[in-house]
Amino acid sequence: LPDPMAVMGTNYAYTLANKYFCQLIDKSEEEIVDRTDFELFSRRDAERYRKIETDVVQNSQEQSVIEEFTGAEGTQRLQITRTPIYDETNGEVTKILVSLRKLAEE
Repeated sequence: LPDPMAVMGTNYAYTLANKYFCQLIDKSEEEIVDRTDFELFSRRDAERYRKIETDVVQNSQEQSVIEEFTGAEGTQRLQITRTPIYDETNGEVTKILVSLRKLAEE
């Protein structure tokens, strides 16, 4: 199955989302782009996501977590990976690729 993916800038606003990400959170791409996690998810979840995303930007290192996610398809176990995307000219992190993989139920 295709993985949900989205890209956000270092201002933590989404710049694009594939159709699988949109389906997962039950929003159109237009409802996602230019919005942050705080506008799309609960405050508790958004604070947790922001901490991880800030670490990705500050440390220039990919981070991957496994967690329960409740979306349009109910509650699922997902591996959520946040990967820094670098500016080729200066090596600074300019975006974050967010990819989610559904894990098999135990």
